Amino acid sequence: MYTIDQGAFNVFSFPLVSGNPHTALKEPNSFVISEKLAKTYFPGKNPVGEVLQKPPSSGEPVTYRITGVMKDIPAQSHFHPDILTSDHADRNEPLRWEAYTSTPLYLRIHENSSIATLEKKLGSLYRKYHFPKDVSIRFQPLTAIHLHSNLEGEFEANSDIRYVYIFSITALFILVIACINFVNLSTARSLHRAREVGVRKVLGANRGQLILQLLGESAILFGLASVMGITLVQILLPGFNHLVGRELALPTSSFSPISFLTLALITCICLVASAYPAIYLSGQQPVFVLKGILKTTTLNARMRKVLVVIQFAVSGVLIMATFVVYHQLYFISNKRLGFNKEQLVVIKNQSWEHKGNSFKQELLRNTGIVNATFNSWHPGKDFGARASMDNPAQPDQELTFYFMDVDTDYLKTMQMELAAGQDFDAKLANESARLDSMQEKARGKEWARILSEKPIIINQTTVKQLGLRNPVGQQLAMPAIQGKVIGVVKDFNSQSLHHQIPAVIIRVRGEGHGGSMVIRLRPENGQATLMHVEKVWKSFFPGRPFEFSFVDQSLERLYQSEQRLRAKYSALCRSWHRHCLPGTFGLATLPPNCESEKSASAKCFRGFPW
Repeated sequence: MYTIDQGAFNVFSFPLVSGNPHTALKEPNSFVISEKLAKTYFPGKNPVGEVLQKPPSSGEPVTYRITGVMKDIPAQSHFHPDILTSDHADRNEPLRWEAYTSTPLYLRIHENSSIATLEKKLGSLYRKYHFPKDVSIRFQPLTAIHLHSNLEGEFEANSDIRYVYIFSITALFILVIACINFVNLSTARSLHRAREVGVRKVLGANRGQLILQLLGESAILFGLASVMGITLVQILLPGFNHLVGRELALPTSSFSPISFLTLALITCICLVASAYPAIYLSGQQPVFVLKGILKTTTLNARMRKVLVVIQFAVSGVLIMATFVVYHQLYFISNKRLGFNKEQLVVIKNQSWEHKGNSFKQELLRNTGIVNATFNSWHPGKDFGARASMDNPAQPDQELTFYFMDVDTDYLKTMQMELAAGQDFDAKLANESARLDSMQEKARGKEWARILSEKPIIINQTTVKQLGLRNPVGQQLAMPAIQGKVIGVVKDFNSQSLHHQIPAVIIRVRGEGHGGSMVIRLRPENGQATLMHVEKVWKSFFPGRPFEFSFVDQSLERLYQSEQRLRAKYSALCRSWHRHCLPGTFGLATLPPNCESEKSASAKCFRGFPW
């Protein structure tokens, strides 16, 4: 579900098959759904006007009305909403600069507008909304998001332009090997065409005519191979799309740029690969070729050696690249994250209605559950709460800190390790709750003093960024961080390995702050234990859906792009092996063909093979 404002229909191409785009999201609690969703839940009828009820996390259920059906978003888009709902927030409220970092803002500019000029005109905006001196707005073209963006809070996992370069270079290498193979095999078979060339020369054909004939034959061969290749691509493309998780398609128009590029590429490859064999064969003297002897010049011998060296060099590069790719993927799959991701189940964000502790204690009575904890964050999810301040050591640099609210069992449930200090316990949780109640009534310096006494645990990255020595026991009263450090947890990867480990502040809270619950299951009878959790959930929260996810699966989804990379590269490597074998065979058969007559003559005169 994506929340948008009414202007989104003027910026994006969301064509509606039912409903009016100008009024579809005018009223609060309006829904525009995709065709796929409409066919799934309302088969055979128009769902516009239907009413849906969202189960409550607390209080009364929320009622939504379907006001439109939009066409399914193409696979090439960087986000794929199935539901669009209206945003009716109060736009008259004062805005701060942080508001620009929480919600993506899309602009449609005039065709001839300059992005650089537009960015220079934002000075008044910075002053109006009190931007810090080191914070500014940068525009990003929509077409650059998929391959060039890896920011926090991306709608979906993007790819990387480096992968495009890797596959392009690998494909170029395979193409070079294929061309070399063609040259080697054509040269190896040249003895079979030598007599034909000799006869044609005796009958008056000149070298240019022979070159044109040989190039024409190669062109026919390349044309037939291209038609066969395009046909195979059309047949195998659906299976390949399923393998790599993409929706690739061949151009439907014969006059598309890709079609012209393909034709030009085939022509160039044909000329490059067939030129040397044609020149080599047409340059033979009739007096020798009619006797079955191919004359090899120094240039031809060097050319052959160069081709052999290039082929084996390219093969070596591809072998090393294959090892590098698989090593990186192995590293991603087996990297220690700072916590144990196995057998962790997350019950998504909830309002626990003051039943959280009772629900947790009831779960812990089951022997299949190791531990459970409330938290505001779980692996694979953005932290949400954060604060920034100037670096005390380098004022021109900004430091950003991320906050987690947890209960006393969080570190034990996640199996995180402390580098120094102690974990939260019931006494510290009660102290934090007492300070919270005092803070509500305090003002000014008293409020700041109470805030600096709250127990917190920080990670090693926070210690490094702040330059703290012996941090345990220190009271922090900085613009972005307040609290008394009781422990330092070892660094852990909160998101994908594409991001650096952030500075994290962990605060202790009770069940009242809401958030998710993380449950660690025992490996034995995990399915039965999960069914028990669902049963207990329904007894505590009837009418509310039981929504859960496994942490290891959530983390795997962060590396979908890398998994597709492995599948693609495996297919390329198999193609490379198939191209190398014919070339090796050609090199193996080349010496006997060229020297067969010579060896036979030697045997006749000498009578011995040595």
